Amino acid sequence: MQTLKPSTKEAERYKRINNVIQHIYNAFLKARETNHRRFITYLAERANHYLAKLNVTDFHGVIEIYKPQESDNVEVILKSENGSYVSNPSESQKTTMFMSVLFAIAEVTAAKQETTYPLIFDAPTSSFGEMKEREFYEVINTIKKQCIIVTKDMLGYDVATGRSFIKEEAMKLSCPIYQIAKKEGFNRNDLSTIRVVTKKIKD
Repeated sequence: MQTLKPSTKEAERYKRINNVIQHIYNAFLKARETNHRRFITYLAERANHYLAKLNVTDFHGVIEIYKPQESDNVEVILKSENGSYVSNPSESQKTTMFMSVLFAIAEVTAAKQETTYPLIFDAPTSSFGEMKEREFYEVINTIKKQCIIVTKDMLGYDVATGRSFIKEEAMKLSCPIYQIAKKEGFNRNDLSTIRVVTKKIKD
């Protein structure tokens, strides 16, 4: 999949989405060519639906998913509405593009009831501003799948009290929230003394 070459670890994680697309697409290889095109067209349509929701106030472009001639691979690129290729998208744009394809895949597989799996996100909003972070939470709330988010971005910090708190946007999620933290009293010079505690913050 030469088209996707993320430059950061965050974007690199979403590169794996291409592998998922490929596995799903391979299931259609025994069908007629018209079914191939319909699948790719529908997946792109749903991906762009989520891309718009993740970028309500920002430029988001158009996701194109296509199969190059004489290739069994499926590639994903970001274009402007006029058809020009976005050659150097920002980290936020790349992240929302990959997320959108992931959400589309989750929707397609759920509709076909082919497989069930949770969506796992590792610091998904670290390249987002406050507005885009809120939009991400709103989209997650509409996904009819188990989602696991591992991140510090849901936390705010109160300078006056020196304590962290769960952001209002996160508290609106219709799912439980757990906080994972290091247990107090560990030796900063001895890794073996670190213990992890899990606390339920929201039902």
